[in-house]
Amino acid sequence: MLRKSLLYGLCLVTVTLGLSGCEEEQLTPDYEYRLDTFKPAPDAQDSTSILRREFYDSTGSYLLFNDTLQHEFLGYDYNDEPVWFTEVLDITYELGTSTGSRDTYNYTLITDYAEQKKATQFLKDYILIHFSKTLKLFSWFLAYDIVGEPVGAVNGTLVYPDAVYGQRCVAIACDYILKNEGEDQKELYANRVINVFINELVSLHSDKFSEFRAISKDYYGGTFSSTSNSENTRYLREAGFLVSGKNGSGNPVNGYYPTFIEDLSSYATYVLNLDEATMESAYGQYPLVMQKYRLFRDTLIELGFIF
Repeated sequence: MLRKSLLYGLCLVTVTLGLSGCEEEQLTPDYEYRLDTFKPAPDAQDSTSILRREFYDSTGSYLLFNDTLQHEFLGYDYNDEPVWFTEVLDITYELGTSTGSRDTYNYTLITDYAEQKKATQFLKDYILIHFSKTLKLFSWFLAYDIVGEPVGAVNGTLVYPDAVYGQRCVAIACDYILKNEGEDQKELYANRVINVFINELVSLHSDKFSEFRAISKDYYGGTFSSTSNSENTRYLREAGFLVSGKNGSGNPVNGYYPTFIEDLSSYATYVLNLDEATMESAYGQYPLVMQKYRLFRDTLIELGFIF
């Protein structure tokens, strides 16, 4: 069943105004908010809840199969209508902001226990093996598929991402690996999923890439002149870049050097997907590219990524 990630919240607070000579009454909320909403209910003994607890015990990260974190009955209002407190996972949540990206995502939930177990094993065997405890993510939400509607999408254009990264959670669409048993297919899909959020993890630790940054620091965000695509590519490679920079409209164009964050993102993709021998074969004639490749890979390992 397709679920839409909506957040409904209702806080009921009664305030008693103190009068002169009267004692102030202590304010107490009508609902005691449970901080740890990513865990199963303490008394839940169903197979899915047990699987989620075992996952947390073995990995230190929370496991979700449902985007509803809380749905608690509070009582009845003055019209005798039921009042509920519902908290739904907001994948776009960003610490220190009130909104996030505001892209919206719908999920088809995995409700079959056998499929939940299979998806969890894929997560453990093909994704988590690349992340040490220092790069541990807070939670994982395994859905059957994900449908997104980006902010500003033209004519309601939808996207179907392999995964969506948020500061509190990574959501993964598992339909592909639930339909395919091959080891090579699982490896390739794991790389696709990791590619979605490795850039975000690297950006969060961008201060650790100072040596990498120093190599091309004089070029970041700058412009240059070239007479052809091949000359443009040569100038970029000689300066240590794998991609073109973007113009004011956000489109990659000739004559622009990338920013530091764009540079990090491009190397993250290459380091994750190409070994050093392959890189040497393709870019060995550009010393700065190879130097940055090695520095990036070494720094990623220091952060806790396991190749």
